[in-house]
Amino acid sequence: MAKTAREGYRHAEAVIDFFMDVGYVTREAVGELIEYHKKNKHFRQSLKRLTARGIIRETTRGFALTPKGIIYALKKRPPRELKKPWDGKWRLVSFDVPTCDNSKRAFLRGLLKEFGFYKLQGSVWVCPNHFAENFWKLVVHYDLEQYCKVMLVEVLEGDEELKEYFKLGKKNG
Repeated sequence: MAKTAREGYRHAEAVIDFFMDVGYVTREAVGELIEYHKKNKHFRQSLKRLTARGIIRETTRGFALTPKGIIYALKKRPPRELKKPWDGKWRLVSFDVPTCDNSKRAFLRGLLKEFGFYKLQGSVWVCPNHFAENFWKLVVHYDLEQYCKVMLVEVLEGDEELKEYFKLGKKNG
């Protein structure tokens, strides 16, 4: 890969990370960023390419990541590790999204996968970790909380397979 291609890719990643951190950016702020990066055309090119690919959407007032962009950004981040020893409790998310909202259901499944959940049954997902704040922000932002039920479970029959999947040995639980 040529040096300029690597730089372009790096700038695209920086633009996506920026949007993940701030969420929405006004046209004026984007204009200032473009002006700041005037000597380096990669920022402007990255913004155009990401918009063309549907990762960033442009509105009359500014720019924001699309659901596709959020999932893309989450996939680029390294997998999450357990930061604290497991407390012995399972976090379950059960959801029932109407069939007329297939895109919302697919988006929710994608979020659950990206945040390290395991599909226990069709619409029941489980994880030993505390819920990430960003996960709930995205669920609320995309109006999905009305379809979700959250449970904190101490006893889950047949959880040996889950403990193996999440690498929760005797030391952790």
